[in-house]
Amino acid sequence: MKARYKAVVDRYAQAIQSGQLPAGTRLPTHRTLAADEGISLATATRVYHELEAMGLVSGETGRGTFVRDIALPPGHGVDQQAVAADVVDRGIVLTGGGSLLGGLEELIEEKTGINTVTAEDPMTAVAIGTGKFVELTAGNGKLIE
Repeated sequence: MKARYKAVVDRYAQAIQSGQLPAGTRLPTHRTLAADEGISLATATRVYHELEAMGLVSGETGRGTFVRDIALPPGHGVDQQAVAADVVDRGIVLTGGGSLLGGLEELIEEKTGINTVTAEDPMTAVAIGTGKFVELTAGNGKLIE
């Protein structure tokens, strides 16, 4: 018979791998998971540790546990914990034509609970940012010292 926590791990792993829980999704707190699943707090922590060992989630003390982008192997690409922390701390800035859709700021803020604003000049913000990146890196992706 499969250990009870293993069934929870398997259920979450399947939901992440199928895309039902997309990258960036904040998972319930350890206490909420324990209460929802009828398991102890220590067992809930074990569930998240196992999911993290599988490369499916990343956890940061005080911030939460988030679904990783499983298209990227652990340690490659963007540091998702740093990005998640930055978004939580600084908020979301919308750019481009889509940012001009009426009510988008409010909808994102309502659904995520994260402060959301539209860039001052959303139609050129990405081009200006890209230009600054090229200036700072001399176009080779490495910062000029």
